[in-house]
This record gives sequence, C-alpha cells and structure tokens, in this order.
Amino acid sequence: MKKTKLSTYFLFCVASCVDGNVEIFKEKLEIDEANKWVSLTALEGNVLEQYKSYKIIFQVTSKSGGGGRENYCTLWKS
Repeated sequence: MKKTKLSTYFLFCVASCVDGNVEIFKEKLEIDEANKWVSLTALEGNVLEQYKSYKIIFQVTSKSGGGGRENYCTLWKS
C-alpha cells in the first residue's frame, strides 16, 4: 500500500427500519485516494446499541484491460 494522508469527514445518516422506526446515527468517513478506499465508522446511534463497534470499508481496484473490482469488508464487535 502507498503511504498517504487520509481525508477525514463527519457524515450524519438517517435511515428507516423495516418496522418504520427512524434510526439516526453519526459516522466518521475516511477517504484514502492513493489506495482507493473509503471507510465508514459508527460513532453514535442505534447500531452501537447492538454492537460495541461497527465499521465498513470499501476499496476499488482497477483491472488490466479496463473495468474494476469493488471489495468491501464489514467489521463489528459484539
């Protein structure tokens, strides 16, 4: 991986549950352009009532000959 400076932002999300209840949570968004990944880390909200920590990482890699591939990983601690 290339060594790079991360860009960090805060993002507020509002989502609706299946049963119609509204959940509001706060996430930290980190972007690493050199390594082509984005991570979302839960800071506050309903998801942390079920998990001690919750993070999603998305990474896009280019394929030779065109196109690309997206990988994602979900990390949580119960």
